[in-house]
Amino acid sequence: MKSLPAVVASCFVLCAALQAQVTPAGFWRFEAVPGFLGDSSGNGRALSNDGGVAPLAAGGPGDGQAAEFSGSNRLTFPDSDLWHSQRFTIEAYFRATAVATGATQVIVSHHNNTANQRGWHFAEAGGKLRFAKSTNGSSLASVNSFELVAGRNYYAAAVLDSTAGVVTMVLKDMTTGGDPLHETVSIATGTYNADSMFAIGSTGTTGAGSSFFKGAIDNVRFTADALPTTQLQEPFESPPIIPPNPVVRTKADGYKGIWFALGQVSAFGDKYSGGLGTYTTNHRPMAVYSPAANKTFFTYGGTSGPDKRYLLIMAGEYDHATHTVTKPTVVMDKNGVDDPHDNACISMDKDGYIWIFVSGRGNGRKGFTYRSAEPYSTDGFSMTSPAGGETYTYPQVWYDPVKGFIHLYTIYSNGRELYWRTSPDGVTWGAVKPMAKIGGHYQASEKHGDIIATFFNRHPGGNVDARTDLYYMQTTDWGETWTTADGTPLTLPLTTAANPARIFNYSALNRLMYGIDIAFDEDHRPVLLYLTSANFRPGPDGEPRTLHTARWTGSEWIIRDMPPSATAISSATHNYANGSLWIEDGVWNVIAPTGSDPSIRESNPQRFWGNGGELEMWTSSNQGLTWTKVRHVTENSPRKHNYVRKPQDGHGRFHSFWADGNPEVLTESHLYFGAAGGTRAWELPYHMTTATAKPVEVNPPFLRWRKEYFNSAEMDDPEVGGPDGDDDRDGVPNLAEYARGTHPRIPDPGSSLTVGLHEDADGLYLGLTYPRNTEAFDLLQKIETSDALRDWQDVEASLFDISAVRNGNVILYQRGHRSTTGLPGEMRFYRLRYTIDE
Repeated sequence: MKSLPAVVASCFVLCAALQAQVTPAGFWRFEAVPGFLGDSSGNGRALSNDGGVAPLAAGGPGDGQAAEFSGSNRLTFPDSDLWHSQRFTIEAYFRATAVATGATQVIVSHHNNTANQRGWHFAEAGGKLRFAKSTNGSSLASVNSFELVAGRNYYAAAVLDSTAGVVTMVLKDMTTGGDPLHETVSIATGTYNADSMFAIGSTGTTGAGSSFFKGAIDNVRFTADALPTTQLQEPFESPPIIPPNPVVRTKADGYKGIWFALGQVSAFGDKYSGGLGTYTTNHRPMAVYSPAANKTFFTYGGTSGPDKRYLLIMAGEYDHATHTVTKPTVVMDKNGVDDPHDNACISMDKDGYIWIFVSGRGNGRKGFTYRSAEPYSTDGFSMTSPAGGETYTYPQVWYDPVKGFIHLYTIYSNGRELYWRTSPDGVTWGAVKPMAKIGGHYQASEKHGDIIATFFNRHPGGNVDARTDLYYMQTTDWGETWTTADGTPLTLPLTTAANPARIFNYSALNRLMYGIDIAFDEDHRPVLLYLTSANFRPGPDGEPRTLHTARWTGSEWIIRDMPPSATAISSATHNYANGSLWIEDGVWNVIAPTGSDPSIRESNPQRFWGNGGELEMWTSSNQGLTWTKVRHVTENSPRKHNYVRKPQDGHGRFHSFWADGNPEVLTESHLYFGAAGGTRAWELPYHMTTATAKPVEVNPPFLRWRKEYFNSAEMDDPEVGGPDGDDDRDGVPNLAEYARGTHPRIPDPGSSLTVGLHEDADGLYLGLTYPRNTEAFDLLQKIETSDALRDWQDVEASLFDISAVRNGNVILYQRGHRSTTGLPGEMRFYRLRYTIDE
């Protein structure tokens, strides 16, 4: 296997040399020389004009002169065996006057459009680029590829290898620019003689064509071989797909997470169970944000129905601009596997292609790698790994636009041992190298600039239920060397429990260690989040279950505890209470399932002690010395939440990602994402009947505020608990009370906005003072002005800040506005306008 890259490289050089000798069988450029219908290939295959196709002197889709088709004419050349070669490449530049007309518009063909449907055609159909060919001499198989827009100039190619049963589709938008789109798709093997003419602008049916093209066509080239993409008219480098595989575009009808139970049951239930769509913390990352597309792409373990335990590896995308998600795509059907250990991680390369690394399990189930068919899209995927898969579990993949991919993972060799490898393109991988072999390990890694960092435990005697100790290592040169946090080089693989990478010896305290997350502070130093426990089983015997942070100061590791929350002595009720850690502007934030329901501790102990809980947001401003629970991200939930995942480069509303599901019995599992700081959360649509849908907000901030002051009946009464209600009769409706942070049941009729005339070195201005509730995360607020209490104008952009004074959760703002028409003597009114951001 190690010699394979060299063999492939040698084959590529040889094939490239041979391909360089292939000349086109026909090349029609529609220029004055060698004539409008002449063949520039030198093979003398001049076309016949059937119906008066006219030259287009300028403004064509290619260069120079083009051919203009009316929708009822074509250019032809007599039938020949050449046109149904087993391998060929057809290329053309074109511009369609209209698309998706309900009829196929053939660009080039060798197609007899009779009842036999023999041959092939290259066309626009349904607004997409199509290649179709005979499957058996009497019917067609079609590949409908990229979207087309009427009036745009395109270059397109279809590279057919009918012996391998694949066609590579290429489309480049010459109007808007950019790189070519391309995908390799399976198609029926063999070719069938159309017994008709070769035609441009329609089918080649003898006597009269059909499926005519309307628009302009230029630079049509037919080559009787499958050209590499580097030798097309619009050449580009394309990473090979080995082996070529079909593009899978199977859609699910909503976001349904997998429910799973391990089956290792004791008095308080299973070792772990519940909604595990974002499991495990050893699959990293599971979401990635693209600034170029303004989308977050994500993967999760899905299922086929609410009562099913059938694993589907899913991919979805969230559009930040439209606040919508597409229907999720089934990347891989696990064919009866129900175990979310087979979940995937996600990555994105410099060209915008989405990569899905599907975990194997042990040595029996293999890992598989997939790449998206188009950049910045989860609409379709094809497999890039060998057909039989590869040996990897718990994939953790990080990407650098210059260096490529680094893949950290587990192989079940002598226990769960840690390995890594690198690849420049995701297809050709370097040698697999061992990291740690101390009986087995679970790791959590992160990329921070040039740093790839990982921390892990060890499994004494190979026993995962004895996992213990805390280790850390990092590389700053893409794996050439691995060191401790202080730069001490490590000799890999690690093979002894006591080694320089060990931070803390938890085995000496008989404590188990469960890794959760890693982040970096403003000094680019690692901070680890993990949990320790007294017992691997669920239930009170594991207490205290404590969340910890370990921070590297530059000279030492400082370990601190997070406070109890779920019980009087424990941070969480379960060993697998997984959250995430963010460090922003010196503030540490943790969102984790630390909330519990004490009312069910006795009545439903398996749910109480089982996996998950209510999500809570914790903040520390002193590097983990003290923590404050600042808000409930979820509350009164029908199912427990768990495995809060941190997207790579998380942005905007999609700053965290998790699933729910009760642990003691099979339930539906829904998926969620949330804004930074746990301020807002949305549920992904469980059922979808349209191609896109908007997620629904869960426990929105204004609703949380209303619940503080009104019961259910009062909230249903619009005059009491509704947005316009004014139960305290102070003239301030509830929405304004919420905005300014005042009590809706205690009269406080003071104005929400006060105005005063002031002067500074630049002249007179109006000072505007108003309070703002810092917990009103879903409130949109703006200041408007009018000179006659009508035709209000937004002046936010012309205001300048003077001061902001905080008192608890309320900030008193002072801002200034200089009128454009002069002061004093001007009549002007100001108001605050409040709306809820949905």
